[in-house]
Amino acid sequence: MEKIILVFAFGGIGSLMRFGVSSFTKTIAGTTFPIGTLIVNCLGSFIFGLIWSIGSEKAALSPQLSSVILIGFAGALTTFSTFSFDTVQLFKNQHIGLAIANVLLNNFLCLGFLLAGTIVVKNA
Repeated sequence: MEKIILVFAFGGIGSLMRFGVSSFTKTIAGTTFPIGTLIVNCLGSFIFGLIWSIGSEKAALSPQLSSVILIGFAGALTTFSTFSFDTVQLFKNQHIGLAIANVLLNNFLCLGFLLAGTIVVKNA
């Protein structure tokens, strides 16, 4: 039961952070390209890499705490379903180049950010 409550709490924090980043970027960058989704996906990937490495390679977090943070916080922060929706909307609105850029940027940058998170821990 404790793990369920912790996943719930960390998930709430992650979803609030996603909402804040998305809202903030819309006011600055507009709404044509879903930059907020890209930012939270990159940030979530980086945090995932950090926590995963801290827990598994440095053994500085218990497996239970690592999984709660990864499932709750990172799971709520990252937005693959929103990324998918944004991409389909870009295609529907004839923004083909932006749709392709969204797919490439989210995939390659998030893989890179996850790797960066693991590298930060290895070099710490």
